[in-house]
This record gives sequence, C-alpha cells and structure tokens, in this order.
Amino acid sequence: AGEYQVALELVDAYARRFPIKNSPFKVNVAVSTLRHRELDPTVSEAVMNEEGEAEITLNLAPKDSAHPHPEGVEKHTPVYKAKISLDGEEVDAKIRVNEDDTYTITFIPTTTGHYKLTVDLVEDESHHPLKGSPFPRHVTVPERIDPSTIVDPAKTLVEGEGIHKAAVGVPATFIVKPCNAEGNAISPFEGKVAVSITDEDGDVEVEVTPSPEGVTVSYTPTSDTDHVIKVQIESQDVASSPYRPSVHAPLSPGKCFADGPGLEEAEVGENAVFSVFGRNALNKLHPLPDEASVTVEIQPEVSASKALQEDGSVSVQYSPKTRGDHQVSVEVNGTPVRGSPFAVVVTANKLDASRSTLEGGIIDAENVAEGEPVEAEAGKDAWFGIVARNALGEPLPHRKLPKDLA
Repeated sequence: AGEYQVALELVDAYARRFPIKNSPFKVNVAVSTLRHRELDPTVSEAVMNEEGEAEITLNLAPKDSAHPHPEGVEKHTPVYKAKISLDGEEVDAKIRVNEDDTYTITFIPTTTGHYKLTVDLVEDESHHPLKGSPFPRHVTVPERIDPSTIVDPAKTLVEGEGIHKAAVGVPATFIVKPCNAEGNAISPFEGKVAVSITDEDGDVEVEVTPSPEGVTVSYTPTSDTDHVIKVQIESQDVASSPYRPSVHAPLSPGKCFADGPGLEEAEVGENAVFSVFGRNALNKLHPLPDEASVTVEIQPEVSASKALQEDGSVSVQYSPKTRGDHQVSVEVNGTPVRGSPFAVVVTANKLDASRSTLEGGIIDAENVAEGEPVEAEAGKDAWFGIVARNALGEPLPHRKLPKDLA
C-alpha cells in the first residue's frame, strides 16, 4: 500500500516516446482495500431488541490478525455499508462500530421472514462486497404489545359490596376491573385473576367469571368468623388487597320456630298463648325485628294478638270460640316456621261461672226474671239447682262445683 506513480507514454513505429499529458499519474493504494480481501467475516443471527429493532453483529476479523479495523482509517468511522432487503424490497439499515471492533447492523423488520444482508466496503465511491455477501438471515418479529393492554395490579380496581360486607348463606359478589398504568380499564381482559378467600375454618369456595366489566367474583360465607379476601394479577396483589369484609349471620325465616301450649291444645273462651323465636343462618337464636315480621292465621278464623318481647321473641295470644280441631299457621317474613301449620285441639271442658245457671225449686225460669228476688214459704224447705256450664253455655255433666262456691 502507498503512493504510486504511473507514467504513460505513446511509442510510435520508430520507438519514439511521447509522454501522455499530465503523466506521470499519482495513484494511492489504500490498505483497507488490501485488508478487505483478507477478511473472513462472521455474521450472527438476527436478534430483536427492546426497541423493536433487529440486530445483527458483524465480525470482520482478518484471517491472520486480531485487529479487524482497516489501518489508516479512523476507528469508529463506518467504512462499510449495509443493505437489508426482503423479497427484493430494501429496508432501512444502520451500521455502527463497537468498542470491540465488531459492527452492529440494526433495522426495523416489517414482518417475519428471510432477509438478505449485503455488506460492502465503500472506498472512493467504489463498493467492494464482503466475502460471502449477501448473508441470508431469518427474522422472527414478535407480536407488538400495546402498552394500553398491559395490566398494572397497583391501578386495578376492586369494587362491590362483597369486599365490604357479607351474610352467612347469602351469595356475595364483587368485580375486579383490570387497569393499565394510566388507570384505564382493560376490556376485554384475557389474563388470569387469582382470588382466594379464607375464614377461621379454612378456604371458602370462590367462583370467578369473566364479565364485560372485568371479572366477577362470587362467594357464599358459611360462618360469621373473620374473612380475608386476596386478589392477585400476575402474582401481584392488586391495590388494597387483602380485603376483610364484615360477615354476619342474618335472620333465617326457615329456621325460626314457635313453641308454647297454645300450639297443642286450647280451651274455648280461654287465652291460648305461644311464642315465636328467630334463628339465624347458623341456627343460633336471633332477635326478631318486630311483631309485624310474624304472621299468624288460625282456622276456623280467630283473631290473634302479638307483642315483641325483650328477648327478641314475639308472644302470640288467641281465644278460640268453637271446640274441635283448629289449624294455626305461623310465618316469619312470609316463610313458614318449622312445623307450621300446627294442629290444635280445642275443648270446652272448663266451667264458665258466667254461663252457669240456677234452675228448679224456687227458681222457676218461667216465673222469675233474672235479677229479681224469689219467694219462699217460711218454715218450709226451699231448694234450687245449680247447672255448671262451659263457655259455650253447655252443661257440664258430673261436674263438681268448686268448694269456694258462694
């Protein structure tokens, strides 16, 4: 390599020499061109970087030298030109020199496919292809992910009554709304939402269902102990997780019951009484809200009075008017209590003094009006009979009169 002089002359038939105008000519032979012929390039496979560019590393190490950069050329000055094409269509490419004297060629692939890499040494506007050029390389373009579709657990919303309170035996729900870093909801969401709920007895069954708003979560508490709800997306807790809803056992009408003698037997004209008691979903006593929550129907028709007691029960009182079989139906909030309707036998066996009568002897119903004095003859026995009667005015045969009869 170096500067050469080239003298050109014209020689005629008489061996006379005539220098060509401007001869001799100066010719510089660059070392890069010479070294270029000695290169044994290696080309890496195409790798996608985080910016969505494909990168190919070019190593121009010469056969007998560890220093690939052409002598006499300032380092980091690209002297090679790279061209990328796919199916004949050229793609913009850039080439840079690395600290280790390798070259990195970058381009943005338009699609997955087989690309051709052509690398030329550029010398005085002349292009000298590298040995082995063009180099075929397959590029797989990954699917581009829209940042707005990437969920951010910290911005994800969890809404609904089910994360605040719930009732034993009653399904509770809440909605998980996956959101991106901007706090915007992602819909539809195709990722996985993990939800676990525990109480003091262990795991609570959970149902997770995709919905237009996100994911709907449903669970039914089986105890009124402390509950813990954990919600995760991509193995990360969402905002405010875990949640601790307040769980109570509400009144369960179907578990309520009634008790008392008035549900078994009754007496005509006498007050029959019984009480209605509330129970919750856990079958524990639960106060009734008021007497209006209790409905009592008696057949044959008899009116009944109700009163709320201090212990939360409701006392019921009724007075049958006829003897025979009666049916007492008891409901709490429209639901029959256990054992309802009740069969009650109503009798008329008790003495009703107000219905009992005096008859015979000096008492002659035909001649003596009620409340008027009767007449008796002095010195002669005077008698009358007492007929014991029940509340229906019916005589009570073989009935012993009370000792305190006056």
